[in-house]
Amino acid sequence: MKKWNIASPSQETVNSLCQSGIDPLAAHLLAARGYETVSQASDFLQGGETLSDPYLLLDMDKAVERISEAVEYGQRICIYGDYDCDGVTSTAVLYSYLDSIGANVMYYIPERSDGYGLNEEAIRKPYFYISMAAVFLTGMTLQGLSGIATPHMYDIGMSKAFVANLTSVGSLVFCCTKFLMGWSYDRFGIKLPLFVGLGSAMFSTVSIIFLTNTPAGQAVAWIRMPINNLAMPLETVMLPILASEFFGDKSFDKIVGCYAAANYAGFAIGSPFGNVCYDIFGDYKLAFAVFTILMAVVVVMQCSALKQSRKEMARAQAQLPIEE
Repeated sequence: MKKWNIASPSQETVNSLCQSGIDPLAAHLLAARGYETVSQASDFLQGGETLSDPYLLLDMDKAVERISEAVEYGQRICIYGDYDCDGVTSTAVLYSYLDSIGANVMYYIPERSDGYGLNEEAIRKPYFYISMAAVFLTGMTLQGLSGIATPHMYDIGMSKAFVANLTSVGSLVFCCTKFLMGWSYDRFGIKLPLFVGLGSAMFSTVSIIFLTNTPAGQAVAWIRMPINNLAMPLETVMLPILASEFFGDKSFDKIVGCYAAANYAGFAIGSPFGNVCYDIFGDYKLAFAVFTILMAVVVVMQCSALKQSRKEMARAQAQLPIEE
């Protein structure tokens, strides 16, 4: 049985602190911690105490440099908090500060059942890294194509009115394809939406090469538009689906966060890569060729990850005790 030793500060000290307007309970706690004068208590409560040098923490300089860079360039910052009192409080303090200096910041508070940090069982699986790389390349390829498709159509002579109509209809179709992917997963499982998305992405990367300002080329553009929008859910609604199918509920929240980070990293590279190709070579042909190759690699990687995860699940089910 534990025995608690409760400090008993001088009542005279407590009364002195109370006379300055400090709550009696707070005054008792302050006195017990050694803050016996009003000035000492005020310094503690107002943060005027001399704090330890934060740069005594390992690699603090690197952390400050990286966060400063993210703030300067508007990169997304996610504060991974904790579910207990000090974890929530520290998350709120850090979020408030980063938000006040204009950072693009968000926060995540895990559930108590999630444990601490990333789930080790998940990150030890080889297909975790395969699927992460595939998500990164998917974001890079699809976002890269989206970023350069419109200027490419202008370059080959398509009118602004035609491109605007194509884009407007495409936005409406995209809303439908996201619901369609979710529905097909609920109805048929992971394989159909995944393979439809990957196949559509391959068609989209290849077909854009054959766009021309001719009736045939414009027909290809209209055909490509809905198929391209069948690929786009790969970087939105398919991310939580893949996390659930590959790693289950135990690691779901953490894996979704990893997927989102990898996807956003791909976003940040795709369009600039296409623009660099244009600046150097005067067209987007090299970018289209690279995106086509990368998408083919994504198809192989996601199929491999799916196959390995299915084997892992079958192995786990085989080890379950048989109920009599």
